[in-house]
Parts: sequence; C-alpha cells; structure tokens
Amino acid sequence: MDDQLNAICRALDFIEQHLKEDIRVEDMAECCGYSLFYFIRLFNQTVHLTPYDYLIRRRLAEAARELIKTKRRLVDIALDYDFQNPETFARAFNRVFHTPPSQVRKSGVLDSRLIQRACGRNQLLYYRDYGTPKAQQCTHPQILLAGSPFDSDLTVEMVEQVVARLNPFYPEMREFIWISTYSSHSFDRQPAYFAGVELHDWTALPTNLYARRLPSGHYACFRQRDLLENLGHIRAYVYQSWQANTTETISSKIEIFRYSLSKNSPSTELILPLFNNNDSSF
Repeated sequence: MDDQLNAICRALDFIEQHLKEDIRVEDMAECCGYSLFYFIRLFNQTVHLTPYDYLIRRRLAEAARELIKTKRRLVDIALDYDFQNPETFARAFNRVFHTPPSQVRKSGVLDSRLIQRACGRNQLLYYRDYGTPKAQQCTHPQILLAGSPFDSDLTVEMVEQVVARLNPFYPEMREFIWISTYSSHSFDRQPAYFAGVELHDWTALPTNLYARRLPSGHYACFRQRDLLENLGHIRAYVYQSWQANTTETISSKIEIFRYSLSKNSPSTELILPLFNNNDSSF
C-alpha cells in the first residue's frame, strides 16, 4: 500500500513539474513504473479523479490565478497551459468553475473551493484511512431557525460556544444547524456564520435570538465520522472530486451543517443545496 501511495505521489509531483508542458497520461504511468491500465485504475482509486481530469483541473487552477492576478492576455494564458486555443480553454474553464474566464478576468472573483489545489500526501492518507463521504440526495422542506450569528467557522471548539449561546433558550436541544453563507461578490471574504435550532412557527422565537429560513429544495448530504476534524479534506473531495463525477452542481453560496449533540454518538452532516433548487436564496 505504501509503495502504491508513494508511486501516486511521484505522479502528482511529475504533474506539478510539467503543468505547462505537453505531457500524456502514459508519461505519468512511466514515471511510476506501472502499465497504463494499472496506473489509471490506481490513480482513480487513490485521488478520486482520472489522471487526465486532475491534470486539466490543475492547469485551470493555475490559469485562473493568472487571470485574476496578472494582466496577461487570455489567449497567452490558455496556450501557456497547453490548451489548443482560447475556445477550448473557455469551455473547460466554464465546465469546472461555472463561469467564463472573461467574467473572472473582469470581476476578479472566483470561488476558491472549486480550485483544484495540488493534491498532497495528507489528502491521500485521509482517503486511505477514512474513505470518502457518501452523498445522499434528498429533498428537504422549508426549515425555520432561531439562533445567533457567529464570527468564525464551525470547529469542535466552536460547538461549545454554540451550545453555551443557545442552551439557555433550548435546554433540551439535541442538535443545531450551522449555516455558512458566502458572498457571491467575493468568495475569498470570510463567510457569514449562523447557528440555530429548528422552530415550528415564528411566534415561538425568543426575544434575544434571530430568525433564519432555509428554503425547501434539493440537497446533497454528506456524513462521515470525525467530519469536523477533517473538514478541509472533505471540502476538497466534495467540491473537486465528487462534483467532477456527478451531473449535479453545488450552489456555491451556502453550506449547512447539522450537528447532533448525542453524547453516545455525536455526528455532523454536511448538507449542500444543488442548483436545481428553485429558491432565489441560492
């Protein structure tokens, strides 16, 4: 197993060293000492992307950074990263980032969660030790929440703050819902955070808490042990690998976490709205 992991790490390093060159999947397999068929299967099982798709996504990630941070012409950036022409580059860019490169150049805005970062050993070890969270698609009804805003992302330590804030109003609460809302104008800004418990009607809203509504719609739900401890790895898998292998598109504006406070088996579920939701909130 370690030999295989080391071989895939060599392939990943090879890709990083030759992002702007005309390399083939056969070249990656050769640097690992594997047959083409075996290498493709092993890479897909280990990285959860095909070698070619990973290569294209890494090229697009670096090209996107240049679009935002430099004034180089789009055609020069496209050719530099081995795309045949600007049209081919634009189609691939739009498929991955759901927006054309010309718009990213104009706005300087791109959802950083969609950028394929160089996959390292820690990400591969996470896949090996935990597996990947399985997605369950479902339709949720509208949910009314009573809660409070918070100023940092959900962590194990933040759970204690949420309980301390909400427990005086809901001493019997068994779970809470956490919402991270991203600005569509600047995805690199810190999201707005909110945690609350489910209400059955607005009249039950305590005076010192705020109301929030989650609209009904179609969602993808991801559950895994130690989800909060591995949230960075899970986000990388969901936004890059899972979305690349499904016909669904995640709405980029909001993330929802359902956190169970059960003492016997505390758990966290990541819930993401999909683009076929009809509500304009997404």
